[in-house]
Amino acid sequence: MKKLLIVGGSGLIGSACIKKGLKKNYKISSLSLKKNIRIKNVNCYHFDYSSFKNFKKIESNFDFIINAGGYFLKKNRDFKKLDKHFLGLKNIINFSDKKKLKKIIHIGSSLEYEGLNSPLREEMLCDPKSYYGKIKLKCTKYCQLMFKKRKIPITVIRPFSIFSKNQTKGLIYHLIQSISRTNKLKTKSIPESIDLIHLDDLIDAIFSLLNSNNTNGKILNIGSGSPTKVIKIIKFIYKARKLSFNDNIIYNLRLKKGEFYPDIKKISKFIGWKKKKNLFINLNRIAKNFNIKS
Repeated sequence: MKKLLIVGGSGLIGSACIKKGLKKNYKISSLSLKKNIRIKNVNCYHFDYSSFKNFKKIESNFDFIINAGGYFLKKNRDFKKLDKHFLGLKNIINFSDKKKLKKIIHIGSSLEYEGLNSPLREEMLCDPKSYYGKIKLKCTKYCQLMFKKRKIPITVIRPFSIFSKNQTKGLIYHLIQSISRTNKLKTKSIPESIDLIHLDDLIDAIFSLLNSNNTNGKILNIGSGSPTKVIKIIKFIYKARKLSFNDNIIYNLRLKKGEFYPDIKKISKFIGWKKKKNLFINLNRIAKNFNIKS
């Protein structure tokens, strides 16, 4: 039985990877910052993985590692926690058993492309303005360096906006929550058109990449590859929630001009991946069944 370590097992992506891995008969271990995580048939560890000495608590002979870990930020300029992203990645690579390791999937961010024009391609020279984007880009460059110098079998993926019925944060969650609670909409500065990828499609891509040797050292975008207007999404949510919509809502939006979406030719070329989930069919289900949080 192949052994898989999922870093960030309590998060949205990590918990979905655990479910998928169990169905595929992997022997799963989960590493999380949360101490209350207990999952049937999963070895659960919880410690701060930015400290290398903590890895003494866990075995190292994994066939595969998925790094979906992160640190919750109470504010955007929480630099110390962001720095832990990079330290954690270095520790994950250094503790792994290089003789047995077949693949590490490191989850980067589309925000590494911050400030660039779409369609966004993996070979673009990135220079993000936010500290989060900078740290994520630093991690990506480190992954590529480790592949080049130490032949670590690692692939970096850059998912775009994820949506799922289980979300408790993210753009779609924010839109539905804002609309449902107050029938008003407060948006952060987001582009007029964005790319959305269903969580299930992302997880399918991750597990396909685990066994792909031709993607080692690569950066791969994961998204739909086609932009959707944010105003269209908002109108659809209002309709699904059976709420009244008027033009003043659009007038008060502060959307940035332009589009933000990836070129996905590379991942299609390497593993033949393409999205399966229809955006509006699934958005309709999510919006209709959404539970409003106080």
